[in-house]
Amino acid sequence: DHQYPPHLLTKLIQNYRSHPTIMKLPNEMFYENELLMCGNEFSTHNLARWEHLPKPGFPILFHSVHGENLREGNSPSWFNPQEAAEVANYVDLLVNQTKAALKPEEIGV
Repeated sequence: DHQYPPHLLTKLIQNYRSHPTIMKLPNEMFYENELLMCGNEFSTHNLARWEHLPKPGFPILFHSVHGENLREGNSPSWFNPQEAAEVANYVDLLVNQTKAALKPEEIGV
């Protein structure tokens, strides 16, 4: 019956941060359409018409990066400098090259 035993865990179904388009796939695949979009419209839709989106109104951006996965010494963590540079470029767009610019503390990576 796909019910979570309430005495074992709590299933968090209220989302306050994301645009419904971003949550559509995980809602269907993992939450059986139980996710509730609870964020205010300004917070969840304010970048849906961002001038740098390839498809205005669709607040998801896919960007392929050809880079090299590296790690330092015996560290189990991997990093990709080319991907990090692209992320930095998008943060720069959001902070310095957007009509309604964001503050750095408003961006999570």
